This record gives sequence, structure tokens and C-alpha cells, in this order.
Amino acid sequence: MPGPSARQIADFQNTYGDLQARLVQAKSGAPWLGGRRLGYAVESAAPPGLMTLLSGRWAAIWSPLGTVRVRPLGPPLPLGTLPLGNAREAIRAALIAQAQEDRYPTWLTSAQQAAFPEAICWRDLMPEQGEVDLTNYLPFLALTS
Repeated sequence: MPGPSARQIADFQNTYGDLQARLVQAKSGAPWLGGRRLGYAVESAAPPGLMTLLSGRWAAIWSPLGTVRVRPLGPPLPLGTLPLGNAREAIRAALIAQAQEDRYPTWLTSAQQAAFPEAICWRDLMPEQGEVDLTNYLPFLALTS
């Protein structure tokens, strides 16, 4: 699948200009920085807590893809106040993450359908197909900001 177009990136900035964005440096390339080690992170794609870290200090921050050491290089700013050239990679990363999240239910259902013919279930009771929100039953699994 091709990445987001220049028009989609500009539309995202116009539509979500109130989202916080923060210039950060990471010890390793991070997906929410567009695979880079330096750039702006958009709060919708960044790990929880990134926007509240102290500027200028290295900190370990947890993300679903693993812990990353980061150093915020300035305060959070509204995305709409940044020049598009500075925020382009962060917006691109946010749009890619959003597209992956949107495709997940379809992928999950087809993966389940492919696995069901070989499944062995308790008392032959097959589970329902689709997503299951375990945070309703196991609230400690919820990602908190």
C-alpha cells in the first residue's frame, strides 16, 4: 500500500492542527518519528507520556513496540503552528499508524477464518470472530496516557 499523499498530509495538519507535536531526539529510530531519530512526534501516534516529559532530559518511555530512550528538545506545540516541512514525517507516521489500525479488524477476521478449520476448542464451542476488547475484563491491559 502506498504511503499518504502530500494532500493527505496537508489535510491532516489542517484538520488536526490542535494536536500537540513535540520535537524529540531518540536513541534509535522510532516509527512515530517516521523511522528517524530526530523529529516531531504527534501526540496521536506518540507513546503515552511523551508530551509531559521534561525538556532536555533523556528518559525511557514505553511504547507498544518497546521502550525507547528519548530527549524532548522543546515544549509541546500545536501541530497547526509548525511549518508543514518540519512536521511532514511525523504526520506521515501518524497517518500510516491510523491506516494500520483501520485495517486491523479486517485482517483479524480473515486470519481467524483461515485458522478455524484447524482449531480445537473447549467442548467444540468456537469463539466469535472479530476483535475482543479485553480491557473490559482486564482493565490493567488498557494503555493509559
